[in-house]
Amino acid sequence: MTSRQDLQPDGEATLIEALLGLRIAMEVQMRPANERTLRARARKLGYCIHKSRLRSINEDNFGKYALVKEDSRKVVLGERFDASLEEIEEYLS
Repeated sequence: MTSRQDLQPDGEATLIEALLGLRIAMEVQMRPANERTLRARARKLGYCIHKSRLRSINEDNFGKYALVKEDSRKVVLGERFDASLEEIEEYLS
């Protein structure tokens, strides 16, 4: 029979990995609703959120988001598609 002490290091690592996996899964699950809400807020304020469509990341496109002022079509945040949703949310607040 294996003692609890023998399983503790592996058990802790497994628990940490499980919690990290759960956190990542929750972020992915929450992202679409958050993105939709953020896009609606941006529209009300006269902005538009563009998401990069490139599959490969290069020096001109980091694969994230850009915030564009609709009337002037000027990029105000994430010129190289390097803005996160959190950064856009902070900018709009």
